[in-house]
Amino acid sequence: MNSTHRPLIIGILLVIAVLVGYMVLRPKQEVATESVSTEAQTDVIIEPLQASTTPSTETTTNSFTAAEVATHNSASDCWIVVDGDVYDVTEYVADGTHPGGAEILQGCGVSDQNLFANRPRNEGSHSAEAYAALAQYNIGSLKQ
Repeated sequence: MNSTHRPLIIGILLVIAVLVGYMVLRPKQEVATESVSTEAQTDVIIEPLQASTTPSTETTTNSFTAAEVATHNSASDCWIVVDGDVYDVTEYVADGTHPGGAEILQGCGVSDQNLFANRPRNEGSHSAEAYAALAQYNIGSLKQ
């Protein structure tokens, strides 16, 4: 080996070693899938659901009176009213992920549409993300 080529060869080997190290040590970014075998011995791939940040555009046909909403006024059965729509947030209350904690319970069974827009403790309105997440719990509209 010619001594003038030695630094070049060492540099190339070093670059290759760095690239191989990166490929081996980098975190894997895989989507978890689950394979389910049916009776006909065909595999069905079930992929995880992706949360939508777009409010639902489906029209709801159910409508509820304020008296009906008022009967759903506990942590184990919680309906809220926002902008004339009724939402069953019982599942959301149960999972305990509400950033405001138990403050969500103030809206259970209440047809006061300003509670969502004007959060307790003068914290202002909920975020656009909160409005988008709310869409999945829509069960109908409030009868006037």
